[in-house]
Amino acid sequence: MRASKGSAELLDLPRAGILFVVGAIALLSVQDAIIKWISGDYPVHELVFIRSPVALLLLLPIIYFEGGLSSLRSGQFHLQLLRGGLMFLASTFFFMGIAALPLADVVALTFVSPLFVAVPSILFLGEKVGPRRWLAILVGFAGVIIMLRPGSGVFDPAGLLAIATALCLASTSVITRRLGRTDSGSSIAFYTTVFYLVSSAVVGLAIGHGRLAGEGHASLQFLLRRWVI
Repeated sequence: MRASKGSAELLDLPRAGILFVVGAIALLSVQDAIIKWISGDYPVHELVFIRSPVALLLLLPIIYFEGGLSSLRSGQFHLQLLRGGLMFLASTFFFMGIAALPLADVVALTFVSPLFVAVPSILFLGEKVGPRRWLAILVGFAGVIIMLRPGSGVFDPAGLLAIATALCLASTSVITRRLGRTDSGSSIAFYTTVFYLVSSAVVGLAIGHGRLAGEGHASLQFLLRRWVI
């Protein structure tokens, strides 16, 4: 079953896109708060693993309405894999960051992601970035330096995890734009979620025994902690 012409036109409306983005941010905010709440009890890769099949179940109706299994065909599967890997790293870095820093601080630092999009958008998408945007980027970077406070006694390495998250998210934004020319939205979400599932399982098998955990930084403990069954 395929989406009707009317529904397809609705999904092309900028206003609908904005509503979807706002809804996604609201849901992600709830998710992030929950993960920070339980970050002292579970390892990060176990949480990523557990949420993956839940996400796949929620994706099934969307895949059905977008055309079923045929909607999962990819014309750029190598980019699907690259996006999945970058998103897995982005989620892991972000969750490790919020285990050590206030959630609002980590989120604020990841908001620099649009600043990192500028150069790749020129190189890979052929888009133009004018002088005003470059000025905004420079001001944004200055704000990042102020927030990180390098060299001060309050600097926390977890802030660098937030910056790494922003870099990964910026890269995935460019890749998603390229994938959107050939692949459906449901296929992009599906393959990324499968990558989450497989990668977190591999990481869990490698370090989920917890023998590498010990006293140390909260972010590192969140990564190395033993799986809770």
